[in-house]
Amino acid sequence: MKNIIIGMVVLLSSILIYWLVLTLNKEDPQQYADAIALHRHQVSEHFRYSPESPFLIKKVNFSYLDFYPANLDLRIKATYKKREKQDTLSLVTSEGTIDKFLVVGTASFNWAEVDNTLLVLASTKPNNSTLFVPFLDKTSGKTTYGGGRYLDVQPANQGKILLDFNKAYNPYCAYMEGYTCPFPPKENRLAVAIEAGEKSFPDY
Repeated sequence: MKNIIIGMVVLLSSILIYWLVLTLNKEDPQQYADAIALHRHQVSEHFRYSPESPFLIKKVNFSYLDFYPANLDLRIKATYKKREKQDTLSLVTSEGTIDKFLVVGTASFNWAEVDNTLLVLASTKPNNSTLFVPFLDKTSGKTTYGGGRYLDVQPANQGKILLDFNKAYNPYCAYMEGYTCPFPPKENRLAVAIEAGEKSFPDY
């Protein structure tokens, strides 16, 4: 009898621990929405007060930025495939010049029942670990900037790379003239609508 009781206690303890692990690892939608709201507030404060703000530099009035509501489903852990040979990719810019990037891999994911793959790029400059994913989607030129949006991502981990489209942002060209912004490559033109992240600039 004593062994049965001990066994039941161990079993119940294991179930409780398993439940707690699942609960702690599961993203809380409200906490995530709060974190995205804070991130967007910080971006807006940068545009209002930072000496590096294009609005302050160009002496252009800043009103506000417009965003889609935070969508946890568009915080996607995509499958990452590393490119063993990092080819150089030339992107045409808004000024008609060429910016060069390294193609370090691809990020594949399913959205709206469509399989999608994006090129993941890196700067040709040394000591820059942030990766770059410029993209166009079915919202481009409608509710979002027609020249495409950008996504900064961290290096992949165990074959997965996080694409948080809620942090998709506009290039400076979406706000005013006088900036050189690379357009997304043809490989990064998605056939789905990514209704997350920054929308068209209100005064654009």
